[in-house]
Amino acid sequence: YVTDGLKLTMQKNNFRAALLGNMEWHNSVSLSNNFSTMNVFDFNYGMTATYVLPLNIGISTDLKMYSRRGYSESVANTNYLIWNMSLSRSFIKNKLDVRVIGYDLLQKISNHSFVVNGQGRTETFYNNIPSYVMLTVGYKISINPK
Repeated sequence: YVTDGLKLTMQKNNFRAALLGNMEWHNSVSLSNNFSTMNVFDFNYGMTATYVLPLNIGISTDLKMYSRRGYSESVANTNYLIWNMSLSRSFIKNKLDVRVIGYDLLQKISNHSFVVNGQGRTETFYNNIPSYVMLTVGYKISINPK
């Protein structure tokens, strides 16, 4: 198992952007006769960006391609383009934070996930959260000791 990543970030005033990528390589081998050697790659790449709009409204977005290669079942070799976005605003001297988050706006996440078990076989599990929009409200309480 080998994993590595790269991130390139730039910032100017209220704008910040990053290009990023990650790669995981899994090599599964065994002396057992019923074991199929597997060389699989899971990787993702994309960009993130944040900007502070007038009225101190923050906008944040990320767009990433998640890919898998090398699996014996063709349905496991996938590409998913995932786009998330959020808008936020602070009130009451930055103590109250209100945020609207949109997750998987393109509705591309599948209800499949694939793993390699001890016998080297690929199994499918169905369990994920579909795309959604969520409103969060947070309040910061800070009490200074005397």
